[in-house]
Amino acid sequence: SLEAQTSEAGGVTVIVRPENLGADGIWSFEVTLDTHSVELAYDMRLAAVILDAIGNEYEPLAWRGDPPGGHHRSGILEFSALSPRPASVRLLIRGIEGGEERKFEWPLTS
Repeated sequence: SLEAQTSEAGGVTVIVRPENLGADGIWSFEVTLDTHSVELAYDMRLAAVILDAIGNEYEPLAWRGDPPGGHHRSGILEFSALSPRPASVRLLIRGIEGGEERKFEWPLTS
């Protein structure tokens, strides 16, 4: 199993843990957002993408979790599995407080 990664900026902590990166067609990531200063009013289906080895972006199929709003949110982002399987998976989350992209990357074994 792959470790969770954390990004802290703009008063918002984002924690992402790959939940399933198997060959079954769906990749899923557990995402937690936490803050005490801003409203977490982000549409996670618009904020997140995964990238393939040459930088093509793929949007999520679904966000299964808390709706926009509040100070604490969590859920599962689901994507179509990339094929061919890349050497690593890169997840970007954009538009969260702090202005910069939140970047997460994990090596994949073949």
